[in-house]
Amino acid sequence: MPYHTNEDLLTATRLLAAQAGERADLRTVGQTCAGRPIVAVTIALPGRPPAPTRPQVLVTGNLHGNEVIGSELALRLLELLAAPSPDEDARALLEAADVTIVPAINLDSRDAGARALAAGRGFARSPRGNPHGVDLNRNFPFPATARDAWHPLAGTRHAWLPWYRGPHPLAEPEAQAVADLAQRLRPRASLTLHSVGELVLYPWCHSPEPPADREAFLALAAAFTAAQPGRPYRVKQARAWYTILGDLDDWLYATFGTLALTIELAAPLAGVGRNPLRLLSPLAWMNPRDPEPTLAITAIPCLRLLGEGVRQAAAPCQDRG
Repeated sequence: MPYHTNEDLLTATRLLAAQAGERADLRTVGQTCAGRPIVAVTIALPGRPPAPTRPQVLVTGNLHGNEVIGSELALRLLELLAAPSPDEDARALLEAADVTIVPAINLDSRDAGARALAAGRGFARSPRGNPHGVDLNRNFPFPATARDAWHPLAGTRHAWLPWYRGPHPLAEPEAQAVADLAQRLRPRASLTLHSVGELVLYPWCHSPEPPADREAFLALAAAFTAAQPGRPYRVKQARAWYTILGDLDDWLYATFGTLALTIELAAPLAGVGRNPLRLLSPLAWMNPRDPEPTLAITAIPCLRLLGEGVRQAAAPCQDRG
């Protein structure tokens, strides 16, 4: 299965929303730096329209422009949920909550990489940040007490580095669009789809302190890994991987109590194959040459994770886990 270009991704998203009829709400939630529409689809159980009074779940893809596989998984989840007769896992999630999916956020930087991957080329330049050079997953608010890390990957004030956090939180239209959407939804559970590393990550990113809902997060991660065939993804508190300030999951959890996790998709060398020169291209080693095997082992696990997230979020704190 080839990767979708931006145009194909938008077309597929609109077709799936149309297929779902009245149980889908398709809306533009913002624009990128270059004016591309950031589209979200909210899906409800067959037989009813989306309603803000029900529990809400949020899925986002492609915060980083060169991590194209994330938008492919987001689209696959939309396909499963929008099917005329959703399968058991999709139906169970929709019985518990309405689900909003934003297949791609950083569309401007995704464009070149998606075109290259769709054409079978892995050496094209596809920036991580948006056209302003901002790493969108460093552009969300973080606690004033958070301590900066010594390494630039945590987010940096230097605009010439790929992890530039921007002039201030929510400075970028893409991050502001996600924040506005989250303010409206106040999601019970959330998944952010990244690559690469075969990891399930939970807050905190900015602090080594375990979250108050650690056992609930571990229950969500266990629902994901238990549904995976073969070797499951590893589970970590995000800070145990490396520090991030301005991370979306941390902001969602701190602001709304959202049980927000990140999936780092695919093995690091899945897109390299036998050509060692592909190691020189982040686009190649962050995106498998064929996305289908990755989607096949992660789509249903994502649905089960989110369903467990709604269940855990509805439980009193002392009963979670």
